[in-house]
Order: sequence, then C-alpha cells, then structure tokens
Amino acid sequence: MKKTRFIRLFSVIVLLLGIMMTNCKEDEISNTGTLSVSFVNHPSDITVNIYSIDNTNVPIDYFQLDNSGKAQRDLNIGNYYIRVTSATYFSPIGFQIKPNNTTAILWNFKNGSQIQ
Repeated sequence: MKKTRFIRLFSVIVLLLGIMMTNCKEDEISNTGTLSVSFVNHPSDITVNIYSIDNTNVPIDYFQLDNSGKAQRDLNIGNYYIRVTSATYFSPIGFQIKPNNTTAILWNFKNGSQIQ
C-alpha cells in the first residue's frame, strides 16, 4: 500500500516537473532590437552619436560608418535619439527599438532623415 502511494506521488512529481520544464522554454523574451543606419551622402568625418531620449546631452554610444555608408548596432528596447557629428549638417532623429525588430534609418540625398 505504501509502495503504490510512493510510486503515484513520484509519478505526479515527475509529470509536474516535465510540464514546467517545457513551458519555461517557450517564455524566452528578448530585450534587444537592431538599429540599422544608412547614408546616401556620407563624408568620411561622420560619427553617429546615440542618446537616450531621457538625456540628449550625453551620448550612450557612438560609431562610424563602413565604406558603403551603413552601420548596425544591437540596442536594448527603448526610445533613443541620434545626432550626427560631421562638417556637413545631418538632421537628428528620435526612434524606438522594439524587441526582435530592426529599426532602419536613412539619411537621403538632402541629408534629411527618415525611419523605414
């Protein structure tokens, strides 16, 4: 009698552990997204500065472009602001990073920015 109770209890525990383990794998949530920037006109002195929307005075990251005028960065989800440093004027822009998505920003031939 005690053996069957023990076997039953052990079987229930194993079943519950199996159910909990399979449910945990489905709950993975990403906290990052990708920022992709492109420039049609890109002089060699461009530096892209990324700011938190809460503080647009201190950059949290900066990077330079590759030879084709493009760059990518993985960022945490949230709201950001880009200001381009160059001898040529490029308009700044605010944007949002969403989980598992790519936010693409293009500076066109008039040096205006748009989110695609």
